[in-house]
Amino acid sequence: MSEPNSPIIPDPSTAAVETLRPAERRGFLFIPALGLALAVLVTVLTIVARNGASFVWAAIVMWIATLAGLYFAVAVFRSFTELHPDRFRTRGFGRLHECPWTEVTRITGIWRDNQGSRGFRHVVVTTSSGKEFRLGAPLGGPHFYEQLARIEARWKAATGSG
Repeated sequence: MSEPNSPIIPDPSTAAVETLRPAERRGFLFIPALGLALAVLVTVLTIVARNGASFVWAAIVMWIATLAGLYFAVAVFRSFTELHPDRFRTRGFGRLHECPWTEVTRITGIWRDNQGSRGFRHVVVTTSSGKEFRLGAPLGGPHFYEQLARIEARWKAATGSG
């Protein structure tokens, strides 16, 4: 019988493909929505003020910030990690990565504290060639450590080290 607070880790050999996604994806829409509202407000102020050169620059900055926030939100919505019996595929804020489990030398869960605020968590994989990259999921959330344990279980099952 398992401990009451321990996560239940399924046998990695029973599931063909498991897909992990970020837990709190909806919250990332707040950033571009707020940016869009502020950009529209500053643009309207620029039109109304007629001779407001400072409002023009503020509007440009707000639109750039809104586009950056939109990119961030879309990247989080697209991010995933697929766990296959022999390899994994992941997409985060960059391109698609695919790597066989046999080339993985280390899997690390990283916690970044943002100066006392909530911070965030992510998983970094190191390959035998020394290359490191982040997995697209999990990204924090209440089941972060459970998902990290499932990723490690797949890795150990594929390499026979578990």
